[in-house]
Amino acid sequence: MAAFHDGKWQVADDPQPGASGNGGSFIPPFADAIAERFKVPIGIVAAGVGATSIREWLPRGTQFPNPPTLTRNVRQLPSGQWESKGSYL
Repeated sequence: MAAFHDGKWQVADDPQPGASGNGGSFIPPFADAIAERFKVPIGIVAAGVGATSIREWLPRGTQFPNPPTLTRNVRQLPSGQWESKGSYL
């Protein structure tokens, strides 16, 4: 399994190159399973930011009822709903 980062392919050992954080991920076992199942090489492009909620990755303006733990990439609307700022798309 290879990961693309800084304009080049490299071994995709955890922590994934290009993602924030120092821990492990589901990526190596996922890519190994896909490679085994389909018998093709697997390339990974990391697009992770540690401590983010999926709600922060939603398209700008997508509304939801509850805020994520950290609110830097969402905003509360006057109605009480929350919406994504679309920061990561």
